[in-house]
This record gives sequence, C-alpha cells and structure tokens, in this order.
Amino acid sequence: MSEHFDQLIEQAYRQYRGPAYMRSPAVSCIKMGIRLMDLVVPGPTAAYLGKRFFTPRRVPTRESDKQTMGMASSVTYITLSNDKQAVVYHWGQQGPKVLLAHGWESRASHFARLIQVLVERGFQVIGFDAPAHGDAEGDQSSIVEFIEIIQQLERQEGGFDAIVAHSFGGLSAINAVKAGLRTKALVIVGAPTHFSGLVTKYASILNLPARQQQRLRGYIERYFGIGEAVWQRFNAYEGLRQIEQPALIIHDSADDIVLEVEAECLAQAWPAACLVKTQGLGHNPLRRPGEGIDLVLAHLAPLQP
Repeated sequence: MSEHFDQLIEQAYRQYRGPAYMRSPAVSCIKMGIRLMDLVVPGPTAAYLGKRFFTPRRVPTRESDKQTMGMASSVTYITLSNDKQAVVYHWGQQGPKVLLAHGWESRASHFARLIQVLVERGFQVIGFDAPAHGDAEGDQSSIVEFIEIIQQLERQEGGFDAIVAHSFGGLSAINAVKAGLRTKALVIVGAPTHFSGLVTKYASILNLPARQQQRLRGYIERYFGIGEAVWQRFNAYEGLRQIEQPALIIHDSADDIVLEVEAECLAQAWPAACLVKTQGLGHNPLRRPGEGIDLVLAHLAPLQP
C-alpha cells in the first residue's frame, strides 16, 4: 500500500508550484539562475542545491516571539550527538507535560497562543528551537536532528503526557513514535508524510532539470549515509499499521504548503489515527485562536488536571 501512497503524493507534487510568495519575480530569477548554472557548472550547482535543501530560512524574531520566550520558566540547552545544540523552553511549573514540536523554518514561540492556553489550563509545556531555527545556533538542520531532540527530551522529562507537532515536526514525531516513543495523546498538524515528496516539491518549485533532480537525490542519500534506503527510512506511513499509538491528525483544506493528500495517506496507513479536516485555516491553524487550537484542547481535555 505504501507504494500506492508514494505514487499519489509524487504525482501531486510534480505539478506543485508552491504558495503565492514562491511564484514571485525574485523566485523566477532564482530558477533562471539555477538553469544557467546547470549548463555551465552542473556539479557545483548540485552541491549548492543539496546544501540549500538542509538550510532553513531564519525567520526574524518578532516582539511576540520575545514575549513568549520571556514568559518561559526556564531556558536550557541540549547537545545532540553531532555536537549541535537545541534550545529548550519550559512554561508552567506543574501538571501534565506537553511537548510542542515546531516545523521547518519555524520556532517554539510560534505556538504562543497554544502555550498560553495550555498553561492556563494547568499543563506544563516544553518546546524547543532545533539547530538553525529560532534562537538555536547553526545554519543547517535535518530530520535526524529533530528526531533526536524529541527522543532526548522524552528521556530527560521522563516521558510526555501529550505531544503536539506541526508540519516537519509532525513528520519527526511520527518517526520517533515508530522508534518506540509513546504518549497518552498525540496530535499531528499539517505534516508532510512522504520523505521523497519533500524533494519532489523542492524540485518542482525551482523547476529543476531532471539531471539536477537526480544529483540532488544522490546528495541527500550521501548526506544521511544510507543510500536509497533513506526514502523509506523517514516515510511517515511506513510500518504504521502495527503501531497502536493513537493520534489525531489535523489538516486544513487551504494548506498550500503540505497538500491534503499526505494527511489522507497517513490516516489510511494508521488504523489508530483519526483525521479531522478543517477549512480556511491554512498551513498552521495553531498560530491563532480558532478551530485548530480548539481541536487540540478537546483532544487533550481528558489529561487536564
């Protein structure tokens, strides 16, 4: 069945051109530049594209981010196996523990509204900035680092009562679950589920020539050091049928970053999961009050002290 899901998602992203801001004149110039570089220096162009794949854009710190981080009861650091560090935030002093896992090019403080409501309802909240995100140092990151952060924090905190994970954080949390992590309540919001689909999407946005797509995939296979096995290794829906961890999957019909087909495939592959679709909330329905946060709170209500 996973091969069928692969085909559905690959086909959807081959036609993908990204959200409106990715179709700007500036991006068109970048596409043209890449094609010219490909004609002149194909090898260095492939290396550049591979490096950029693991390099998130650093989102500017806004006043609201500073306020959210300033309300943290503690700010600490954890060191990963590759010596990079992640920043860890704690909000609330007692109650059930909830881990928040942010997405690619995001940060813990983007959960500001959810953090506020959870603490008001008696939960402890733990969030992190992955390397190259938020206040964490570095220029590059990867799914391996996201997974390790989740696993380290799970051991450090003695487990979590709930995990709420958005986008790339959702893909990472699912991989942590497949590696043995368990929690009483798991919420996955707007998450990609097909690892190869991330590359197809990236290639479609930049309109990469076929040979550059092949070189990019080769770069990624070498980066992780496991060759072509990488495409199955991090797929969210691989092997989920035997996983009994319950989960709530939330996906919005207006999400133009992660297409709806990914959530549908994930729900079909995961018997213990339930898919709830929202409308008109976009890629991250947890950034503002409304149905997205309401669904999370309802799912966590049985844990509320």
